[in-house]
Amino acid sequence: SMKKLMLSVFAATALVVLVLAIATITSLAFAYKSTMTLRALHEELIEKVILNALSGDQQGTSEAIQLAESSDLADATIRMLEGIASYYEGDNEAAINTLTGVLESEPKNSTARAMLALSCVHPGNAARSWREMSIIIAQDDLSEKKDYELLVLGSAFLYFNRTLSIEMLQKVRDRHPEWAVARAMLAGAKAHQALD
Repeated sequence: SMKKLMLSVFAATALVVLVLAIATITSLAFAYKSTMTLRALHEELIEKVILNALSGDQQGTSEAIQLAESSDLADATIRMLEGIASYYEGDNEAAINTLTGVLESEPKNSTARAMLALSCVHPGNAARSWREMSIIIAQDDLSEKKDYELLVLGSAFLYFNRTLSIEMLQKVRDRHPEWAVARAMLAGAKAHQALD
């Protein structure tokens, strides 16, 4: 009878441990999925701002930035998006100031650095543009970029390395043939290369 009691206690304990293990695994899986869902939402917001800005859709860009601000995106990311929007709205000074601030807190942010380089090209600050692009080349693995990052980098490299620009833009266009801005940017880069 003592043996039966011990077996019953052992079986009950094993059952409790099994239920706890299943609950833990389930909650970890849910947490992982939630994290992945949140990361995907952040990526979608960033992509939406950049695509709208590159397409010249100021209202869409502004609305997407407002959505990003109401999410829990990092402040530096939101400021980067604001800097990109400023550049494509023609306000290079605001873009330079905003993107410089982003790089103070995130010096390895190649998307912000590429946009800063582009922002400096137009006011005639070619030396700073070259310096910023040199930093990207020295510190970054350009093969591990998201498609929206490749659009920004591809547009910046148009002024510094047309072949690399075309490779980046071709990759994006091939992955996203529905992105009209990627097709247009690739066509423009190839036209520039043909004129070289």
